[in-house]
Amino acid sequence: MNQLSQIDFEEETYMRININRNNKNNYGIHSVHTINAIDNFIIVDGLYWIFSPYQQFKKYFNSDLKKYFTGKNKS
Repeated sequence: MNQLSQIDFEEETYMRININRNNKNNYGIHSVHTINAIDNFIIVDGLYWIFSPYQQFKKYFNSDLKKYFTGKNKS
């Protein structure tokens, strides 16, 4: 950290943690979620993302379509 006060701060990058997308064990990991460090260990977990058409439809149905079919969208 370069500067820290009550009204201003300035920082610099110390380390970058990137997902190795060439490793087949990392398939579907979207981003880094949590980072913990203790002694000589750094533990990182990732946000896993899977595209699911069913979940997308369910999300859409529960918002707009549900209002349409129940008549709750009428003014």
